[in-house]
Amino acid sequence: VCSFDLFPSHDRLLKKTSNFTKGKLTDSYTYTYNNKRQLIVMKYFMKNKALGSKYSYTYNTKGLLEKTVWTDNKQKLLSETTYKYDALDQLIEQRERDQKDIDTKYRKTYNNKRKCISDVMIDKQNKGITQAKYEYTDNNELQKSQTLIPYMNMEMIDNYTYVYDDHQNWIQSTCVSKKNTRITKRVFNYE
Repeated sequence: VCSFDLFPSHDRLLKKTSNFTKGKLTDSYTYTYNNKRQLIVMKYFMKNKALGSKYSYTYNTKGLLEKTVWTDNKQKLLSETTYKYDALDQLIEQRERDQKDIDTKYRKTYNNKRKCISDVMIDKQNKGITQAKYEYTDNNELQKSQTLIPYMNMEMIDNYTYVYDDHQNWIQSTCVSKKNTRITKRVFNYE
């Protein structure tokens, strides 16, 4: 069971409380926003109500997420993620670093319709961990995703089909892979 408290006039999440069986509190989160209604702090509290960890978010002058810092309850840095954008404000690189071994980059490229067509994960030795490629329909909906994991010699392919309503919104998406088929349905109420 989850409960959510929202700012009355801003529709922004202020607090989330998660409960498990028998109503015992397992964890909770609090959220702080700046005057532009951007999330700047998220705190995680454990079941004993002690601070577990904290995420801090900073934004560039365009209002795009620039950095996420994750610290433990003693303010020790657990990881830092930075974000880079192109001239169209599309995320082109995300870099996650911790104080030990992790230094991972995620690099994205886009088509002329601003859809991500490739997403590559690179380790600290600049070796590819995963590479995903995406193809889209004429309606800009995802048609095919292909993920390669070179070090495991693995390839996963998902093919998507869509059913559209009279307003050109998709109302059913079917994803077929080697192992399963997933169907997602959406309902739109037009007034």
